[in-house]
Amino acid sequence: MKKLLNSLACILLTSPLAAFDIALDGVEFGILQMSSAQSTWPEGTDLLSEALTLNEGDVLQVLRWSTSGDNFNYNVVYSHGGQGSGNTYVDGRIYVTSGPVVTTSDLGFIVGPAVIQVGYKFEEYSHDYTYSSNAGTHAQLDYAILRKGTSTQSSYLTVPANASGNFEVKLQTSTDLQSWSPTTSGVFPYGANARFFRLVVE
Repeated sequence: MKKLLNSLACILLTSPLAAFDIALDGVEFGILQMSSAQSTWPEGTDLLSEALTLNEGDVLQVLRWSTSGDNFNYNVVYSHGGQGSGNTYVDGRIYVTSGPVVTTSDLGFIVGPAVIQVGYKFEEYSHDYTYSSNAGTHAQLDYAILRKGTSTQSSYLTVPANASGNFEVKLQTSTDLQSWSPTTSGVFPYGANARFFRLVVE
């Protein structure tokens, strides 16, 4: 019985989506997708999806990320008049723009304010580059968003009846969803980092 309770608690409370309480209203699901049938791109080209905006305090969780990052052929005309060709690897990325800063993210959580797009960026050089690919390009992000101020019900765990024995319910906290520490219920101050909580039944 104790082993069963541990398994149930682990499945329900430590899954990647536990923080969003996905079985209830209040969580927004969606897909960002970029695909292109183009066969050539000049340097400096951005092949990006439509933009998704996170307001301040919104939290996005990456549910699934896939990209057809591949080796691309390139031809180059140098400023001194020479020419060349070669092959380079360009990977699709999740681009996160927050104010003047653009970063990339592949997994985990993204906190607003931010604008998110998926796709490819081909760097711009001082020479004349042209990229080509027979495989095409594709990038897709499946996500869940908890908007700031959205109210959701609390998750619950049912403990099956048993004529004997005991079980212990522990409250734990984390700032990275990796390392968990025991805590007690009460009033907590806000901090610089997000804080997560889970129940563990043993």
